[in-house]
Amino acid sequence: MFLKWITLRVNNLEQSVKFYSEVLKLPIAARFETSVNKIAMMGEKGSPKIELIEENQLNELNLGEGVSIGLKVENLEEEINSLRKAGIIPTEIISPNEHIKFCFLKDPNGYTIQLFEES
Repeated sequence: MFLKWITLRVNNLEQSVKFYSEVLKLPIAARFETSVNKIAMMGEKGSPKIELIEENQLNELNLGEGVSIGLKVENLEEEINSLRKAGIIPTEIISPNEHIKFCFLKDPNGYTIQLFEES
């Protein structure tokens, strides 16, 4: 088994694509539209993707509950500074041991993003 993507239902595809591409720096791998939804695949070629889906007739959802996405970064402090400049305030850095440190933030739909740095 190999993870190919994680699907997130979103309220506003453009707002979510902007967040994942501009704030988190994930490339847009693909975009397409069907008669019932709009879809954007976010992530590097050959890597698992985040699939964002905006449905035309979206029923009320409890978006963001129970889901988190872990993204590895090279320098957590630099990423946090960049997020703050974009108006996004992540949690304080957590370091359960000397080999990993991480923080959390929310995307526009309330999904939890964990940014982590390994050493």
